[in-house]
Amino acid sequence: MVGRGVCFDDVEELSGIKTPTMNRFFHEFNRRARIELYPAHVRMPSTLAELMEIEAAYAAIGIPGACGSMDVVHIPLGACPHGLVNVCTGKEGYATLGYNVICDHTGRALALMPGAYGTIKDKTIVRSDEAVEKVRSDKLFTEYQYQVYRHDGSSFFTKGAYLIVDGGYLKWKCLQCGLKYSSDADYVLWRRKMESVWKDIKRYFGCLKEYFKVLRIPNLITDKVMILI
Repeated sequence: MVGRGVCFDDVEELSGIKTPTMNRFFHEFNRRARIELYPAHVRMPSTLAELMEIEAAYAAIGIPGACGSMDVVHIPLGACPHGLVNVCTGKEGYATLGYNVICDHTGRALALMPGAYGTIKDKTIVRSDEAVEKVRSDKLFTEYQYQVYRHDGSSFFTKGAYLIVDGGYLKWKCLQCGLKYSSDADYVLWRRKMESVWKDIKRYFGCLKEYFKVLRIPNLITDKVMILI
């Protein structure tokens, strides 16, 4: 179901387990995975050593201070309840749920926010993201110091770790994106590099959808509570 996106009828033919039994097991498996496996593998850095390890990968390629790339991925809803079609149909042109995701430069997931209706903008979603709030207010991130360089080659230390995002997010200090227009040639080169590094999150989405076909096909869940989990 998760890896190849098959239906329960196919599972019954392959395993000999009846469809109603496998249906109950599938949802229980996902619930337990969310409660037990998710916290063990998907989490923001909680110690200085963990934060330094993540930031070092960005510093090595000229983006010091970054601690992750962030974007919203939209998952299609193939059986969206009629009452939710209007609030779920956004710029994609069909009903979706948007999930705000953060990953590091190695492609490891750091945080995943529960689904939001497809019409809700990124800047609205991010206000409710606990991981972003942690980067914004936790002293581990706000007091984190790193070295940057001036035009003349001299260096100095500044503080405040941040996430790399696109232009659709709020203009918070902890959310950094490149300025669209600039007359500084050096800044333009640096902006292109940062935009290239931000593609880490796009690569992560691609890998996730490649491994789990259930994310590429329209979701057929119709219960509102189950959809938003």
